[in-house]
Amino acid sequence: MIRLIVAVDEKGGISRHGHIPWDAPEDRKHFRLLTTGGVVVMGRANYEESVRRPLPARRNIVISRQSGLKIPGCEVYSDLKTALAQAEDIWVIGGASIYEQTLPLADEVYMTKIPGDYHCDRFFPSLENFTGKVHNFTVKNGVIASIA
Repeated sequence: MIRLIVAVDEKGGISRHGHIPWDAPEDRKHFRLLTTGGVVVMGRANYEESVRRPLPARRNIVISRQSGLKIPGCEVYSDLKTALAQAEDIWVIGGASIYEQTLPLADEVYMTKIPGDYHCDRFFPSLENFTGKVHNFTVKNGVIASIA
């Protein structure tokens, strides 16, 4: 199963200048709860700019075109197909290009909507043609709430 997990602002933005522009501890806790014990797949730029270290209690897979790249605590693969073949149950955690490439392959999307416009320069792809299951959440009164 391929699941995408993402937090977006009201315009679908996911980052600005390579960083997540909001502080949402509730969403980070939700992310940890869902992905701990699993396999997370991310692009190299997302790893270097946002994640910055292997996520604990998870198998970390990074996709990079940089030949011979080694990241301690992570498995590095040069292409998406090889990376996705490493496990049957995967959480894709970004960035924008990896989301765009994996959305057509995904079974589920877990999306937290962060209130506000954060003037992002990277966006999550449209779900218009997505046929899988979408789980929508929002941050409300300091907790993650499911949106029906």
